[in-house]
Amino acid sequence: MLKVSMAVVADAANISQEGKLNICGIFNSVTVHQLPAVHPWMVLVFEIEGDRSDAHAEHKMKLDMIDADGASVLPPIEGEIKFGQVASGGTIRAPQILNIANIQFKKFGRHDIKIILNGEVMAEVPINVIEHAKQVVK
Repeated sequence: MLKVSMAVVADAANISQEGKLNICGIFNSVTVHQLPAVHPWMVLVFEIEGDRSDAHAEHKMKLDMIDADGASVLPPIEGEIKFGQVASGGTIRAPQILNIANIQFKKFGRHDIKIILNGEVMAEVPINVIEHAKQVVK
């Protein structure tokens, strides 16, 4: 059965030659001076985990970012993922890295990136958009 074993938003991520997932600068909030605000770069990193029964089947994947009111912030990203052969008793682990550039936030508050597999929300990654506190000089 498929599941999302890990999901974060970060500044950068890559997969090494050895197959190691490297993540740098994990965060869950963005501080802005005013709205709308454009965040120049973030990376959604998640890992899909499955077992032998998930191999060789096509699985529908959808990513949707919504604001506190449930409105889409970005057009949903949809695709399919297929796993190859799995050793007996083995587990499939498929790290995913999605670069997101120049995302525009129009509202303060919690935003969620929903990771949907085969029509079921498997994970939600929160991003809080926070207003920068103004400093008062005396």
